[in-house]
Amino acid sequence: MKQFTLPIVGYIVFVVVIILFGVCTKLDSDSVPNVGEGVNGTAIRTPLRLSTSSMMGSYGMMMDATAMCVMGFGFLYAFCKKYTWAGITFNLFICGLCFLWCQVCTCIVGSIFEGEFVKAEINITAMIG
Repeated sequence: MKQFTLPIVGYIVFVVVIILFGVCTKLDSDSVPNVGEGVNGTAIRTPLRLSTSSMMGSYGMMMDATAMCVMGFGFLYAFCKKYTWAGITFNLFICGLCFLWCQVCTCIVGSIFEGEFVKAEINITAMIG
């Protein structure tokens, strides 16, 4: 039973963080395509307009850090016979958990400084920064 303690606790923590992520975040209104009503009641979707000048400077650095974290640390364990797939799986699990937890902490800290509960908006700029 002792060998299953970490996966059980890990899944419980991950479920709690996913619930907190759902409670503490909302999708940015600019990220959702506008839906209008066209001829004969058909839905019209307008393309998203993203300002590339604000995010492209740090996007490359974010992708470098993500690739280093996922591939570097994850596949470092692949060279050990004992930890091959377990090391890669655990690394991807931790990367996903850290992204969700970062967004939850952004909401909590923002709510503390605002004095009221304010949901954090999820958009590409928030994910990079």
